[in-house]
Amino acid sequence: MNMLNHPDPRGAWPLEQETQFSHYDLTIRVTVNDPAMLWRRAAAHLLTFGGVDEAALEETIGSAEDPSVADCLAAILGPMPIEGLRYEMFSIRSAAGNDRPQPMLCGG
Repeated sequence: MNMLNHPDPRGAWPLEQETQFSHYDLTIRVTVNDPAMLWRRAAAHLLTFGGVDEAALEETIGSAEDPSVADCLAAILGPMPIEGLRYEMFSIRSAAGNDRPQPMLCGG
């Protein structure tokens, strides 16, 4: 499917006609069905790419026994350097709405 001319009416306009500094909102909803596995994935990502050592893991994403799910998600899905793109805001909250959003402002 050509996403530049998506057949859905919301995406019917060609993206290449947008101005150079167009703003987009991107929404992703995920279901965490194994917090321990998520923690292991986030730990591996941070140890490999995040410049975090084993001593800082618990402070960053919680312990393996009690993971901070929002921090694990931020570590894996959060802003990363992408040429041609500037993150303006990134936040994670529980879909249940009980958690206040945890905004991570992205400058630059």
